[in-house]
Amino acid sequence: MNRTQLYLEKRHMDLLRKRAQAEHISVSEAIRRIVDAELTRSTPAPKEKPASLVRLAKCVCAKGDRAPADLATNLDQYAYE
Repeated sequence: MNRTQLYLEKRHMDLLRKRAQAEHISVSEAIRRIVDAELTRSTPAPKEKPASLVRLAKCVCAKGDRAPADLATNLDQYAYE
């Protein structure tokens, strides 16, 4: 087992605590079960990813477009749409 740290919104922690208490398990165990259920369910194939950021930049330049102002902040959204 690996140790990890993550930040959750208060509402998520509240829901996790309620679920853990209802199931008489720890919050950590509740998270493990949720992650396991999500990752083992049938999922669609992932979207094809661009080969590199250079390819993405070439696509933008080829169209004569300027890069969006929020490209650095939302790079994943633009790269994998």
